[in-house]
Order: sequence, then structure tokens, then C-alpha cells
Amino acid sequence: ERQFALALYPEEARRLKEERGSKTKACSMCGPFCPMNLVEAVLKGRARMELPVT
Repeated sequence: ERQFALALYPEEARRLKEERGSKTKACSMCGPFCPMNLVEAVLKGRARMELPVT
């Protein structure tokens, strides 16, 4: 809500958000590599570790 309040054209911002809404929890900048979502997954034990053993 705060971002809409600070936008130059809040009505336009809301309209675009509704039209183009996201199907994921991540933002369009990071996508599936969102550090906040990855940390949350690790803390909740949902992350799979697939790192090569060297």
C-alpha cells in the first residue's frame, strides 16, 4: 500500500498491478533467485540442498 501511496500515479500503478499481477511470491527482478524467499525457505526447512561435494 505504501508504494501505491508514494507513486506519481497511484491509480495507474494499481491498475497495472492488477492487470499484470504476479503468479509467484517473488518480484520480477529476482524471480526464483529472490534472496528473501530463499532464506525463508531455509529457515522453514523447505529448501533442498543440491550442492556438489568436493
